[in-house]
Amino acid sequence: MYLLIGIWGSTNKEYAALKLTIMLLAGSGLVFVGLIMTYFTSTAGSFDFIAPPRRRILA
Repeated sequence: MYLLIGIWGSTNKEYAALKLTIMLLAGSGLVFVGLIMTYFTSTAGSFDFIAPPRRRILA
């Protein structure tokens, strides 16, 4: 996409291509943070929604 906008874009094509790249990078970072938060806040300790939660046995 960067090359398409940079080569065949209209006015301010370099700015638009860079802005698209930065927005895509920020969106990917937010998705990655969300996935990591989902993993650490789940009771099963995995991404498997069907897996039963691990229970600690108090002795």
